[in-house]
Amino acid sequence: MFGLPYAVHFATMKLFNVLMKDVTHKIEYYSRFSPSPMSIKQFLDFGRENACEKTSYMFLRKELPVRLANTMREVTLLPGKLLNQPSVQLVQSWYSQSFEELLDYENRSPEDPRILSDFLDILIQIRKRHNDVVPTMAQGVIEYKEKFGFDPYISSNVQYFLDRFYTSRISFRMLINQHSAWFHTQKLPTACCFSRRKMNQLSFLVMASTTLIPSILEALTQPAT
Repeated sequence: MFGLPYAVHFATMKLFNVLMKDVTHKIEYYSRFSPSPMSIKQFLDFGRENACEKTSYMFLRKELPVRLANTMREVTLLPGKLLNQPSVQLVQSWYSQSFEELLDYENRSPEDPRILSDFLDILIQIRKRHNDVVPTMAQGVIEYKEKFGFDPYISSNVQYFLDRFYTSRISFRMLINQHSAWFHTQKLPTACCFSRRKMNQLSFLVMASTTLIPSILEALTQPAT
């Protein structure tokens, strides 16, 4: 992705503004909470010992909005000129849309199998939507540099944000991958062929393979050439 056409940028801005009007108060609410700390051992033990789709659903329908809201609040603290870049606004629109979709399950009962199935589908859609978050955010940094040049002070602050942003993305994706790898596979005809141990290994591999972050911070730590 090397810049966005004006029409795409305009449509993205319109969508983002509409979404933000609808969810701003919810972002404020959920961002008051801190993400739940979770070790790799706890992460893997969940599937190994007592994987329960209802329990996972009850946890994720609160935890994922908390993580998204905290990230979205941090994004708003970026320099205004960087926030106005088309690619950064596109990432914001993805996060807002995902946040709004998760809010649909805020009070839905885990006792309804259709709710659990729909929630799983939404998580898979969110994961796909966020596939290009890393290169798109990097493109936003490049757009900023090309327009305004290199500023060591701003670049240091933005690099700190990007470190936190990508770390947050990893944990967010880990949670989605754990839920979808276990419970989506359970619904497949071949699910009986998988032991719990193998499923946890698969979940961990999926998590690892989809969260490798390229070395893109040079986009802001080095002057443009």
